[in-house]
Amino acid sequence: MAIRKSMEMRDSKNRESADWLRKYQMRSQAMKKTVALHAKLLDPHSSLKEVYNEKLKHHMVADQQRMREYMKELRDMKARVSERPYLFEQVKQRNARAHAEQTYRNKLRKAGLKEQFVEENGEAIEGTLVSSRVEDDVDVNDHSNENEVHSREENVDDGEKIEDVEEESVKSKGEEMP
Repeated sequence: MAIRKSMEMRDSKNRESADWLRKYQMRSQAMKKTVALHAKLLDPHSSLKEVYNEKLKHHMVADQQRMREYMKELRDMKARVSERPYLFEQVKQRNARAHAEQTYRNKLRKAGLKEQFVEENGEAIEGTLVSSRVEDDVDVNDHSNENEVHSREENVDDGEKIEDVEEESVKSKGEEMP
């Protein structure tokens, strides 16, 4: 009987210790869950999975933005290229401009004028035109007659100079002919 009683007590203690261990494990698991939940709520750091997803979204948005910018630059480049004349047209325009400038210089040389003289007189005339416009804006009636007389006098002087040059060039051409 004593052996039976000691064996029952040992079995009951084993059951109690097994029950206590089971309850302890259940409580510790529940506590782990609550601690993990509280830690997650209070932790400023994110999990790697969340960080990965956020970075992935950020990189996708950045790639889309770069693609839009690239496409815009590509469209702008194509527009510039389509508006620009072909290379042979550019060369043709450059040659035409050079030919026109050479023709202009030749005409001036034949007329006995220098480019510098024409540029200086052109600047002077532009200056008088600008000043006459300003004066016209201030008082149209008072200064209009004076400006016309002044500009006519300049034209007469220039005209006489041009006529003198033309006469000299005609004489020089006549001398060169025989």
